[in-house]
Amino acid sequence: MKNIMVVFCGGTFSMIIDKETGGAVPHFHGEELLEKIPEINNLAKISMYEFGMYPGPHMTPERMFELAQKVKEIINRKDIDGVVVTHGTDTLEETAYLLDLVIATEKPIVVIGAMKTSSEPDWDGPQNLTDAIKIINNPNSTGMGVLVCLNGEINAASEVSKTHTEDIETFHSLDFGALGFVDRDKVIFNRAPRKLEKIESKKINSNVDLIKVYAGMDEKFFKFSADSGVEGIVVEALGVGNGV
Repeated sequence: MKNIMVVFCGGTFSMIIDKETGGAVPHFHGEELLEKIPEINNLAKISMYEFGMYPGPHMTPERMFELAQKVKEIINRKDIDGVVVTHGTDTLEETAYLLDLVIATEKPIVVIGAMKTSSEPDWDGPQNLTDAIKIINNPNSTGMGVLVCLNGEINAASEVSKTHTEDIETFHSLDFGALGFVDRDKVIFNRAPRKLEKIESKKINSNVDLIKVYAGMDEKFFKFSADSGVEGIVVEALGVGNGV
């Protein structure tokens, strides 16, 4: 059996519905969640590292980079065959992409989350975790970069986007389609990621603004951003850069 480390970051996977407010709130720690899914111990030797109990919006670039350094440390251990990262879905694609950029390894890393809390009858967290373990157990997952798996669909971290706020079937690769899928005990890959890019970095700079261009926009936001002392501006422009 393979040795798999689950790196727990929180998110909806760990939440319950608060009876007073009706909102989803963090509740379960990583070890408590694993105890709720004992069947995964039949698939691999599972260990746990608790990074935190963060809702997705609380994962800042600095926290994402800290997480990346920890996952890099774990995946480079000789006694670890793969890593599953549990994460809030609101920022899951950003974290997964950062992991993909800064961690150079042939070993599989799979990022998962949940769209439903454990208070709901269709809680999807346990199945997503089970699918991630099956992916790591599959030899075809080697050298595929960081993968994202929810609702049985396997996507490359460099290609995937969250497309719906609440739908369980929300993570998709819009340009090229999924890499593959998990069907019960089978992990099926239809293609490899289009591009695997690595960036060596020892720090992350979050003093960068993102400005989205819209029809009729003038230069005031660019001036404000530049005058505020940012060290970089990313522009989401029209077409292929028109209007910049």
